[in-house]
Amino acid sequence: MKKTLFDRAITVAATVILVVGLGVQDLGAEPDKAARRNRRGFNLFASSTVVLIGNRVQCGLDNQGNTCTDVFGSPTGGGGFWPKNTPNQYIFNGGVQLAGILPGDLPVWAGDTVGAYIFDATGTQPQGEQLTLIHNSLDPMPPWPDGAFIRDGDVYNNALLGRPSISQQDSWVRYWDGNPTLLSGRTHPMGILIEQRTLAWNFPAGNEDIIYVVYDFINISSGNAADYDGLRIKCEADKATAADPAAAPNINCDTYAAEVAAIGAQYQAGVSDRLGVTLPTSGYRIDSLYASFSIDCDVGAAGQNSSTALLPFNMGVCYKSDFNEPTWFFPPDINGAPFAAAPGYVGVKYLKSPVDPATGQQIGLTLFSNTENGATAFPDPVGVSQLWRYLSGNVTALEGD
Repeated sequence: MKKTLFDRAITVAATVILVVGLGVQDLGAEPDKAARRNRRGFNLFASSTVVLIGNRVQCGLDNQGNTCTDVFGSPTGGGGFWPKNTPNQYIFNGGVQLAGILPGDLPVWAGDTVGAYIFDATGTQPQGEQLTLIHNSLDPMPPWPDGAFIRDGDVYNNALLGRPSISQQDSWVRYWDGNPTLLSGRTHPMGILIEQRTLAWNFPAGNEDIIYVVYDFINISSGNAADYDGLRIKCEADKATAADPAAAPNINCDTYAAEVAAIGAQYQAGVSDRLGVTLPTSGYRIDSLYASFSIDCDVGAAGQNSSTALLPFNMGVCYKSDFNEPTWFFPPDINGAPFAAAPGYVGVKYLKSPVDPATGQQIGLTLFSNTENGATAFPDPVGVSQLWRYLSGNVTALEGD
Protein backbone atom coordinates (compact mmCIF):
# COMPACT_ATOMS: atom_id res chain seq x y z
CA MET A 1 0.00 0.00 0.00
CA LYS A 2 1.18 3.49 -0.74
CA LYS A 3 0.57 6.81 0.94
CA THR A 4 0.85 10.05 -0.94
CA LEU A 5 -0.70 13.47 -1.18
CA PHE A 6 -2.87 13.21 -4.26
CA ASP A 7 -3.22 16.54 -6.03
CA ARG A 8 -5.33 17.50 -9.02
CA ALA A 9 -4.05 16.54 -12.47
CA ILE A 10 -1.08 14.59 -11.17
CA THR A 11 -0.72 11.05 -12.41
CA VAL A 12 0.84 8.50 -10.08
CA ALA A 13 1.96 5.22 -11.61
CA ALA A 14 1.98 2.12 -9.46
CA THR A 15 3.44 -1.01 -11.02
CA VAL A 16 2.41 -4.36 -9.63
CA ILE A 17 3.48 -7.82 -10.71
CA LEU A 18 1.61 -11.05 -10.15
CA VAL A 19 4.06 -13.92 -9.76
CA VAL A 20 3.56 -17.65 -9.52
CA GLY A 21 6.24 -20.14 -8.55
CA LEU A 22 6.83 -23.63 -7.26
CA GLY A 23 6.78 -25.24 -3.84
CA VAL A 24 9.50 -27.81 -3.21
CA GLN A 25 8.44 -29.46 0.02
CA ASP A 26 5.43 -29.96 2.29
CA LEU A 27 4.47 -27.63 5.11
CA GLY A 28 1.93 -28.37 7.36
CA ALA A 29 -13.81 -22.32 5.89
CA GLU A 30 -13.79 -21.90 2.28
CA PRO A 31 -15.57 -18.50 1.88
CA ASP A 32 -18.92 -18.23 0.14
CA LYS A 33 -17.85 -17.17 -3.34
CA ALA A 34 -21.41 -17.11 -4.67
CA ALA A 35 -22.17 -14.20 -2.38
CA ARG A 36 -19.02 -12.29 -3.21
CA ARG A 37 -18.97 -11.73 -6.95
CA ASN A 38 -21.34 -8.98 -8.03
CA ARG A 39 -20.27 -7.61 -11.37
CA ARG A 40 -22.49 -4.93 -12.87
CA GLY A 41 -23.36 -4.48 -16.50
CA PHE A 42 -21.81 -7.71 -17.75
CA ASN A 43 -22.18 -7.93 -21.51
CA LEU A 44 -21.08 -10.22 -24.28
CA PHE A 45 -18.80 -7.85 -26.19
CA ALA A 46 -15.50 -9.67 -26.49
CA SER A 47 -13.49 -6.57 -25.67
CA SER A 48 -15.26 -5.85 -22.40
CA THR A 49 -13.27 -8.81 -21.08
CA VAL A 50 -9.86 -10.23 -21.94
CA VAL A 51 -8.07 -13.40 -20.91
CA LEU A 52 -4.31 -12.92 -20.63
CA ILE A 53 -2.56 -15.91 -22.20
CA GLY A 54 0.59 -14.24 -23.54
CA ASN A 55 2.80 -16.39 -21.35
CA ARG A 56 2.24 -19.26 -18.89
CA VAL A 57 -0.10 -17.27 -16.63
CA GLN A 58 -3.83 -17.26 -17.43
CA CYS A 59 -5.58 -14.21 -15.99
CA GLY A 60 -9.03 -12.84 -16.80
CA LEU A 61 -9.69 -9.09 -16.87
CA ASP A 62 -12.85 -7.05 -17.20
CA ASN A 63 -13.22 -3.36 -17.95
CA GLN A 64 -14.47 -2.53 -14.45
CA GLY A 65 -11.05 -3.15 -12.89
CA ASN A 66 -11.32 -6.80 -11.79
CA THR A 67 -8.00 -8.60 -12.20
CA CYS A 68 -7.58 -12.37 -12.60
CA THR A 69 -11.35 -12.79 -12.48
CA ASP A 70 -13.68 -15.24 -14.22
CA VAL A 71 -14.65 -13.39 -17.41
CA PHE A 72 -17.98 -15.21 -17.75
CA GLY A 73 -19.27 -13.86 -14.43
CA SER A 74 -19.34 -17.20 -12.62
CA PRO A 75 -20.14 -16.70 -8.91
CA THR A 76 -17.81 -19.54 -7.94
CA GLY A 77 -15.16 -19.87 -10.65
CA GLY A 78 -11.76 -18.27 -10.28
CA GLY A 79 -9.80 -16.23 -12.78
CA GLY A 80 -6.09 -16.86 -12.22
CA PHE A 81 -4.50 -20.14 -13.31
CA TRP A 82 -0.95 -21.44 -13.70
CA PRO A 83 0.17 -22.85 -15.96
CA LYS A 84 -2.49 -21.74 -18.41
CA ASN A 85 -4.96 -24.30 -19.76
CA THR A 86 -4.82 -26.34 -16.55
CA PRO A 87 -7.29 -26.56 -13.64
CA ASN A 88 -4.62 -25.18 -11.30
CA GLN A 89 -6.40 -22.17 -9.81
CA TYR A 90 -4.39 -19.67 -7.76
CA ILE A 91 -6.59 -16.54 -7.77
CA PHE A 92 -10.33 -15.99 -7.43
CA ASN A 93 -10.21 -12.27 -8.24
CA GLY A 94 -8.48 -9.05 -7.28
CA GLY A 95 -7.97 -5.35 -8.03
CA VAL A 96 -7.19 -2.00 -6.46
CA GLN A 97 -8.77 -0.13 -3.56
CA LEU A 98 -8.22 3.54 -2.69
CA ALA A 99 -9.16 5.72 0.26
CA GLY A 100 -8.28 9.26 1.34
CA ILE A 101 -9.51 12.36 3.12
CA LEU A 102 -10.76 15.61 1.59
CA PRO A 103 -9.51 18.96 2.90
CA GLY A 104 -11.48 20.54 5.71
CA ASP A 105 -11.87 23.90 3.94
CA LEU A 106 -13.94 22.70 0.97
CA PRO A 107 -17.33 24.41 0.50
CA VAL A 108 -18.85 20.91 0.06
CA TRP A 109 -17.81 17.50 1.42
CA ALA A 110 -15.32 19.19 3.77
CA GLY A 111 -13.20 16.67 5.65
CA ASP A 112 -15.02 13.67 4.16
CA THR A 113 -13.38 10.28 4.03
CA VAL A 114 -13.56 9.11 0.42
CA GLY A 115 -12.75 5.81 -1.19
CA ALA A 116 -13.29 3.45 -4.08
CA TYR A 117 -13.71 -0.31 -3.97
CA ILE A 118 -12.61 -1.13 -7.50
CA PHE A 119 -12.13 -4.61 -6.08
CA ASP A 120 -14.63 -5.51 -3.37
CA ALA A 121 -14.18 -8.77 -1.49
CA THR A 122 -17.70 -8.68 -0.06
CA GLY A 123 -19.36 -8.51 -3.48
CA THR A 124 -21.86 -5.92 -2.21
CA GLN A 125 -20.10 -2.59 -2.84
CA PRO A 126 -18.17 -2.62 -6.14
CA GLN A 127 -17.60 0.92 -7.38
CA GLY A 128 -15.55 0.57 -10.54
CA GLU A 129 -17.22 1.38 -13.86
CA GLN A 130 -15.93 1.01 -17.38
CA LEU A 131 -15.08 4.02 -19.52
CA THR A 132 -13.56 2.07 -22.43
CA LEU A 133 -13.42 -1.46 -23.71
CA ILE A 134 -10.24 -3.45 -23.10
CA HIS A 135 -7.75 -3.15 -25.91
CA ASN A 136 -5.81 -6.39 -26.42
CA SER A 137 -2.71 -6.54 -28.59
CA LEU A 138 -3.59 -10.11 -29.64
CA ASP A 139 -6.96 -9.07 -31.09
CA PRO A 140 -7.55 -7.21 -34.37
CA MET A 141 -9.35 -4.29 -32.73
CA PRO A 142 -9.87 -0.72 -33.98
CA PRO A 143 -6.95 1.69 -33.46
CA TRP A 144 -5.94 2.19 -29.86
CA PRO A 145 -7.01 5.50 -28.27
CA ASP A 146 -4.41 8.17 -27.64
CA GLY A 147 -4.16 7.29 -23.97
CA ALA A 148 -3.25 3.67 -24.74
CA PHE A 149 0.07 4.34 -26.46
CA ILE A 150 3.22 3.98 -24.37
CA ARG A 151 3.94 7.54 -23.24
CA ASP A 152 5.25 7.67 -19.64
CA GLY A 153 9.00 8.15 -19.58
CA ASP A 154 9.09 7.60 -15.82
CA VAL A 155 7.89 4.01 -16.27
CA TYR A 156 9.05 2.93 -19.75
CA ASN A 157 12.36 3.07 -21.59
CA ASN A 158 12.43 5.90 -24.14
CA ALA A 159 13.03 3.33 -26.90
CA LEU A 160 9.47 2.06 -26.25
CA LEU A 161 7.62 5.40 -26.18
CA GLY A 162 4.95 5.75 -28.84
CA ARG A 163 4.37 2.05 -29.38
CA PRO A 164 0.89 0.55 -28.91
CA SER A 165 2.31 -2.60 -27.30
CA ILE A 166 5.66 -3.83 -26.06
CA SER A 167 5.18 -7.39 -24.77
CA GLN A 168 3.85 -10.72 -26.03
CA GLN A 169 0.42 -9.50 -24.87
CA ASP A 170 -0.47 -5.96 -23.83
CA SER A 171 -3.88 -4.85 -22.66
CA TRP A 172 -5.11 -1.34 -21.87
CA VAL A 173 -8.35 -0.10 -20.30
CA ARG A 174 -9.71 3.02 -18.62
CA TYR A 175 -12.27 2.95 -15.77
CA TRP A 176 -13.31 5.16 -12.86
CA ASP A 177 -15.27 5.36 -9.62
CA GLY A 178 -17.10 8.52 -10.72
CA ASN A 179 -20.62 7.23 -11.31
CA PRO A 180 -22.65 9.02 -8.57
CA THR A 181 -25.17 6.17 -8.48
CA LEU A 182 -22.53 3.62 -7.35
CA LEU A 183 -22.44 4.57 -3.68
CA SER A 184 -22.96 1.51 -1.39
CA GLY A 185 -21.12 2.56 1.74
CA ARG A 186 -20.31 6.14 0.75
CA THR A 187 -22.29 9.33 0.24
CA HIS A 188 -20.50 10.35 -2.95
CA PRO A 189 -17.76 9.17 -5.33
CA MET A 190 -14.08 9.80 -4.83
CA GLY A 191 -13.35 11.20 -8.30
CA ILE A 192 -10.57 8.91 -9.49
CA LEU A 193 -9.78 7.83 -13.05
CA ILE A 194 -7.64 4.70 -13.46
CA GLU A 195 -5.72 3.79 -16.60
CA GLN A 196 -4.49 0.20 -16.49
CA ARG A 197 -1.99 -1.60 -18.70
CA THR A 198 -0.96 -5.23 -18.38
CA LEU A 199 2.18 -6.75 -19.85
CA ALA A 200 3.19 -10.39 -20.33
CA TRP A 201 6.54 -11.61 -21.68
CA ASN A 202 7.96 -15.06 -22.42
CA PHE A 203 11.57 -13.97 -21.93
CA PRO A 204 14.04 -13.88 -20.29
CA ALA A 205 13.81 -17.13 -18.32
CA GLY A 206 11.41 -16.74 -15.39
CA ASN A 207 9.48 -13.89 -16.97
CA GLU A 208 7.03 -16.33 -18.50
CA ASP A 209 5.44 -16.74 -15.05
CA ILE A 210 4.83 -13.05 -14.35
CA ILE A 211 2.11 -10.58 -15.32
CA TYR A 212 2.87 -6.88 -14.91
CA VAL A 213 0.11 -4.38 -14.16
CA VAL A 214 0.70 -0.62 -14.41
CA TYR A 215 -1.89 1.69 -12.81
CA ASP A 216 -2.15 5.44 -13.37
CA PHE A 217 -4.42 7.16 -10.80
CA ILE A 218 -5.71 10.55 -11.95
CA ASN A 219 -7.79 12.97 -9.88
CA ILE A 220 -10.64 13.99 -12.22
CA SER A 221 -12.60 16.18 -9.77
CA SER A 222 -11.96 19.37 -11.76
CA GLY A 223 -14.31 20.50 -14.50
CA ASN A 224 -11.79 23.08 -15.75
CA ALA A 225 -9.86 21.84 -18.80
CA ALA A 226 -6.86 24.03 -17.95
CA ASP A 227 -6.35 22.12 -14.72
CA TYR A 228 -5.29 19.07 -16.75
CA ASP A 229 -2.60 20.96 -18.61
CA GLY A 230 0.01 19.28 -16.44
CA LEU A 231 -0.81 15.99 -18.15
CA ARG A 232 -0.19 17.56 -21.56
CA ILE A 233 3.07 19.19 -20.44
CA LYS A 234 4.44 15.95 -19.00
CA CYS A 235 3.29 14.06 -22.09
CA GLU A 236 5.12 16.53 -24.36
CA ALA A 237 8.28 16.22 -22.28
CA ASP A 238 8.15 12.43 -22.50
CA LYS A 239 7.39 12.55 -26.22
CA ALA A 240 10.50 14.65 -26.78
CA THR A 241 12.63 11.82 -25.37
CA ALA A 242 11.12 9.10 -27.61
CA ALA A 243 13.96 7.29 -29.33
CA ASP A 244 11.89 5.96 -32.25
CA PRO A 245 11.01 8.78 -34.67
CA ALA A 246 8.44 6.57 -36.38
CA ALA A 247 6.58 5.87 -33.13
CA ALA A 248 6.72 9.35 -31.57
CA PRO A 249 3.83 10.74 -33.69
CA ASN A 250 1.55 8.16 -32.07
CA ILE A 251 1.72 10.21 -28.87
CA ASN A 252 -0.93 12.93 -29.24
CA CYS A 253 -0.63 14.91 -26.03
CA ASP A 254 -3.33 17.49 -26.80
CA THR A 255 -5.91 14.80 -27.49
CA TYR A 256 -4.94 12.81 -24.43
CA ALA A 257 -5.23 15.78 -22.06
CA ALA A 258 -8.55 16.72 -23.66
CA GLU A 259 -9.87 13.18 -23.13
CA VAL A 260 -9.08 13.32 -19.43
CA ALA A 261 -10.48 16.86 -19.09
CA ALA A 262 -13.73 15.68 -20.69
CA ILE A 263 -13.98 12.92 -18.08
CA GLY A 264 -13.53 15.54 -15.36
CA ALA A 265 -16.34 17.62 -16.84
CA GLN A 266 -18.49 14.48 -17.01
CA TYR A 267 -17.78 13.81 -13.34
CA GLN A 268 -18.76 17.31 -12.24
CA ALA A 269 -21.95 17.22 -14.31
CA GLY A 270 -22.93 13.82 -12.92
CA VAL A 271 -22.44 14.94 -9.31
CA SER A 272 -24.53 18.04 -9.97
CA ASP A 273 -27.33 16.20 -11.78
CA ARG A 274 -27.55 13.13 -9.55
CA LEU A 275 -26.53 14.43 -6.13
CA GLY A 276 -27.48 18.09 -6.43
CA VAL A 277 -23.97 19.16 -5.36
CA THR A 278 -22.00 21.91 -7.08
CA LEU A 279 -18.31 21.13 -6.77
CA PRO A 280 -15.60 23.80 -6.92
CA THR A 281 -14.82 24.38 -10.60
CA SER A 282 -11.23 23.29 -10.08
CA GLY A 283 -12.23 20.29 -7.98
CA TYR A 284 -10.34 19.27 -4.86
CA ARG A 285 -7.22 17.54 -3.73
CA ILE A 286 -7.26 14.23 -1.83
CA ASP A 287 -4.99 14.04 1.21
CA SER A 288 -3.64 11.05 3.14
CA LEU A 289 -4.47 8.79 0.24
CA TYR A 290 -3.72 5.08 0.43
CA ALA A 291 -3.92 2.61 -2.43
CA SER A 292 -3.75 -1.15 -2.20
CA PHE A 293 -3.75 -4.07 -4.55
CA SER A 294 -6.14 -6.52 -2.92
CA ILE A 295 -6.32 -10.11 -4.06
CA ASP A 296 -8.43 -13.12 -3.13
CA CYS A 297 -5.95 -15.97 -3.41
CA ASP A 298 -7.54 -19.38 -3.83
CA VAL A 299 -4.68 -21.83 -4.23
CA GLY A 300 -6.62 -25.04 -4.74
CA ALA A 301 -8.83 -25.57 -1.67
CA ALA A 302 -8.94 -22.01 -0.34
CA GLY A 303 -9.84 -23.06 3.19
CA GLN A 304 -6.30 -24.39 3.56
CA ASN A 305 -4.52 -21.29 2.27
CA SER A 306 -1.96 -19.22 4.15
CA SER A 307 -0.30 -15.91 3.34
CA THR A 308 2.60 -13.76 4.48
CA ALA A 309 4.57 -10.65 3.52
CA LEU A 310 8.19 -10.41 2.41
CA LEU A 311 8.80 -6.80 3.35
CA PRO A 312 12.37 -6.41 1.99
CA PHE A 313 10.99 -7.35 -1.43
CA ASN A 314 7.75 -5.30 -1.19
CA MET A 315 5.92 -8.56 -1.81
CA GLY A 316 3.02 -10.55 -0.38
CA VAL A 317 2.55 -14.25 -1.14
CA CYS A 318 -0.15 -16.90 -0.75
CA TYR A 319 0.21 -20.68 -0.71
CA LYS A 320 -1.65 -23.85 0.14
CA SER A 321 -0.53 -24.83 3.61
CA ASP A 322 -0.19 -28.58 2.95
CA PHE A 323 1.20 -28.21 -0.60
CA ASN A 324 -1.12 -30.93 -1.77
CA GLU A 325 -3.75 -30.72 -4.51
CA PRO A 326 -4.56 -34.19 -5.92
CA THR A 327 -6.90 -32.94 -8.68
CA TRP A 328 -4.36 -30.65 -10.31
CA PHE A 329 -2.32 -31.34 -13.44
CA PHE A 330 1.43 -30.93 -12.97
CA PRO A 331 3.31 -30.62 -16.29
CA PRO A 332 6.59 -32.53 -16.07
CA ASP A 333 8.54 -29.72 -17.74
CA ILE A 334 7.55 -27.42 -14.85
CA ASN A 335 7.06 -29.79 -11.92
CA GLY A 336 9.86 -32.23 -12.67
CA ALA A 337 12.91 -32.71 -10.42
CA PRO A 338 14.19 -30.88 -8.48
CA PHE A 339 10.71 -29.31 -8.07
CA ALA A 340 7.76 -31.05 -6.48
CA ALA A 341 4.54 -32.06 -8.20
CA ALA A 342 2.74 -29.70 -5.83
CA PRO A 343 1.00 -26.31 -5.74
CA GLY A 344 3.30 -23.32 -5.78
CA TYR A 345 3.10 -19.73 -4.57
CA VAL A 346 1.27 -16.72 -5.98
CA GLY A 347 2.64 -13.33 -5.06
CA VAL A 348 2.20 -9.61 -5.67
CA LYS A 349 5.19 -7.29 -5.69
CA TYR A 350 5.35 -3.51 -5.99
CA LEU A 351 7.97 -2.46 -8.55
CA LYS A 352 7.39 1.30 -8.52
CA SER A 353 5.36 3.52 -6.25
CA PRO A 354 5.07 7.20 -5.28
CA VAL A 355 8.03 8.93 -3.65
CA ASP A 356 7.89 10.19 -0.08
CA PRO A 357 8.84 13.89 -0.36
CA ALA A 358 10.39 13.80 3.11
CA THR A 359 12.85 11.01 2.26
CA GLY A 360 13.08 11.05 -1.52
CA GLN A 361 12.53 7.29 -1.48
CA GLN A 362 9.70 5.26 -2.98
CA ILE A 363 7.11 4.36 -0.37
CA GLY A 364 6.57 0.79 -1.56
CA LEU A 365 4.73 -1.73 0.60
CA THR A 366 4.01 -0.23 4.00
CA LEU A 367 1.36 -2.59 5.32
CA PHE A 368 0.25 -6.15 4.58
CA SER A 369 -3.03 -7.51 5.86
CA ASN A 370 -5.25 -10.56 5.52
CA THR A 371 -8.98 -10.25 6.19
CA GLU A 372 -11.22 -13.16 7.12
CA ASN A 373 -14.27 -12.60 4.93
CA GLY A 374 -17.29 -12.33 7.28
CA ALA A 375 -15.50 -13.44 10.44
CA THR A 376 -15.72 -11.25 13.54
CA ALA A 377 -11.97 -11.10 14.22
CA PHE A 378 -10.94 -9.14 11.12
CA PRO A 379 -13.81 -8.98 8.60
CA ASP A 380 -13.63 -7.50 5.12
CA PRO A 381 -14.04 -3.71 5.26
CA VAL A 382 -17.47 -2.20 4.65
CA GLY A 383 -17.80 1.47 3.71
CA VAL A 384 -15.04 3.92 2.86
CA SER A 385 -14.27 4.98 6.44
CA GLN A 386 -13.41 1.44 7.45
CA LEU A 387 -11.49 0.98 4.20
CA TRP A 388 -9.35 4.03 5.03
CA ARG A 389 -8.69 2.71 8.54
CA TYR A 390 -7.68 -0.69 7.17
CA LEU A 391 -5.40 0.69 4.47
CA SER A 392 -3.80 3.28 6.74
CA GLY A 393 -3.30 0.88 9.64
CA ASN A 394 -5.56 2.89 11.96
CA VAL A 395 -7.59 -0.15 12.96
CA THR A 396 -9.74 0.24 16.07
CA ALA A 397 -12.19 -2.16 17.67
CA LEU A 398 -14.22 0.83 18.88
CA GLU A 399 -15.31 1.39 15.28
CA GLY A 400 -16.13 -2.27 14.69
CA ASP A 401 -12.84 -3.18 13.00
